[in-house]
Amino acid sequence: MKLELWEGLLWNKTPGGPYAYCPEHRMRLDILNSYGKPISQDTTSVTAHSGLICPKDGRQFELPDNSFWVLQRRFLAAIEAANLKDAEIVDVDGYQIPIAKSTTPVKDSDYWVEARINDTKRGKQLVVYAGKRGNDDKTQIFIDPKNDKISFDQNNIHPNDVFAKIVAEFRSGKKTTME
Repeated sequence: MKLELWEGLLWNKTPGGPYAYCPEHRMRLDILNSYGKPISQDTTSVTAHSGLICPKDGRQFELPDNSFWVLQRRFLAAIEAANLKDAEIVDVDGYQIPIAKSTTPVKDSDYWVEARINDTKRGKQLVVYAGKRGNDDKTQIFIDPKNDKISFDQNNIHPNDVFAKIVAEFRSGKKTTME
């Protein structure tokens, strides 16, 4: 579990939603409803709340706009902004698309992957490079969103030597698969 400090609270971002934790006890905080009674953060109610409370010592934390949902949304916006801070913005078919910072794969992994968006004379093209660590050979996969096409460099190793399956889904709804 990874906790992040934001606005004086610890947060855990999970598929079920972000949850706030007490910065001292690292326990999930309860929401105080408008009657001052604690309720779980799993409650999907969007009614007014009066704050958050630590179940261990009763310490209370203020909520902006009396809504836990607003606090959750602001936390997610802050995380998204941090991820996109250094993002390159590219124009694809008139849409301004931020390209988030790439993360380095786990060092124990036997393989590496890198992706880039290149400007070519035919327009924007996504290039995916991948290979096995310690080997100079790599595969180069070219994804052409304008023509709904996926191809690879025939002079390098075949993508099937690195990937089990590659699926490109285009804006038109067309899917192209390499297995």
